[in-house]
Amino acid sequence: MDTFWKSWLIGLSKVLGNPGSPQNLFCGVKSQEKRARRIGNTLSELRTQLTQQFAKSISGVPSSAKQQADAANVPRGFTIVELIIGTIVGAIIVGGVSLIVVNQVHLSQRSRDLVIANAYVEHKVESLRSIGFLGLTDGSSDITTELPTELNPPRSATLQISSLSEAIKKVDISLTYNDQGVPRTYSYTTYVGELGVGQY
Repeated sequence: MDTFWKSWLIGLSKVLGNPGSPQNLFCGVKSQEKRARRIGNTLSELRTQLTQQFAKSISGVPSSAKQQADAANVPRGFTIVELIIGTIVGAIIVGGVSLIVVNQVHLSQRSRDLVIANAYVEHKVESLRSIGFLGLTDGSSDITTELPTELNPPRSATLQISSLSEAIKKVDISLTYNDQGVPRTYSYTTYVGELGVGQY
């Protein structure tokens, strides 16, 4: 019986890699148990660390999603297409406004010239009426030098007096001036009677 146990212990010691006496075998078994405990403790520590890191990563997911949402809401600069479209629209608006301003200036200048021309003709007719029927002589005369200097050159004017009857004279005034590069001509006609205004 003793021989059997000794041979069994010797074989077991060979399998464990610690040949020798049964005492050495028991010492090897104890060292294996210690090593197993250390491995178990190491695994437990790794499991704890991994669990903590996993919990942190899970808790960080909502904050990262919030950061992504905040980044999406941050205003960004204009794209090239937006800049091109904005430039085109701005050019159209500026061009339209410029055209309106230029047309307004032209209309204002034309109205001013017409008012000046009408005022001159009215003054000229009144001066002829003050001369009277008997003082007017039939014929044509150049009155360009009498035109107001506010009218743009080249400018010219003619006065034509003719007799419609023995008691009525016809007065025609024609004047021409430069209206923004275009010659503008206006003609006026009035009558002077021997008995006065409206009394032919």
